[in-house]
Amino acid sequence: MHGVFKQQSSARVRRFFVMSKPYRIYTGNVPRALAKHAEAVNASEELARGWEDCAATAERFDLEYRPASGASAGGIFCGKAIQGQHRFAYFTGRLSCHGEEVLDDRIDRKKKLRPRDFNNYFIVVCPSPSDEGFVGLTADVKSTSIPRHMRGEFLNHSCEKANCVVRPEGEGPLPCLAVYTDGRPIAAGAQLTIQYKGTLPRPLGECRALVERLRGDGITAHVDECNCDQGRCGKGFVVLGEAVPQAVPQAVPQAVQAGRRPYQKRKRD
Repeated sequence: MHGVFKQQSSARVRRFFVMSKPYRIYTGNVPRALAKHAEAVNASEELARGWEDCAATAERFDLEYRPASGASAGGIFCGKAIQGQHRFAYFTGRLSCHGEEVLDDRIDRKKKLRPRDFNNYFIVVCPSPSDEGFVGLTADVKSTSIPRHMRGEFLNHSCEKANCVVRPEGEGPLPCLAVYTDGRPIAAGAQLTIQYKGTLPRPLGECRALVERLRGDGITAHVDECNCDQGRCGKGFVVLGEAVPQAVPQAVPQAVQAGRRPYQKRKRD
């Protein structure tokens, strides 16, 4: 799918991209087979215009990333109501080539589990240019070079009410993955979400079984229950490491408790 890029009239947005280089989507050590394709994407005028689009959308709708705090999950939120389809983010990170199937629906059939099988910041980009296997993208969640509200990897999952979609864009064999609002009205203050593909999130029973297998191999892991805007959906994520204890909330009036919104738990960095 090829992207349709609009020219932005905002002088402040345009000055930002004229005075400094556009953000690079593909970072780190790029596999040799993908190097020329990744450089072509990073240097393309199409991507530069796309980043202009994202910056203009962020400014127009007051987009911001909110880190996890207490029982509330981190995520990307809009300060103003959104109508229509608007590009606002790209998935970024380090590319990798995979000659064997390592997608989630094969994990339960593996004789030995590996920690890298449970990287919740991994996404499949496209088939490999060599026609063998596929190309994956792993986010660098600690990087601060690109604002988090313009990075697709910081979008949370929604089982039923996702309001954004991911679209591959570009004319070469290696696309970039852009994120758009899906066109339905989004209220001011709402969280922007996508629906994860493949088998994420998994049923909780499957998550617990995988955690037990990991622990049996000496790998610390826990289940992070999905608490998206569908409510308790009975699904979750396998997360490496110990669970982070939740702070005990202070007593609050019942009226305030009733007004709380159960945001999805965010996979912590």
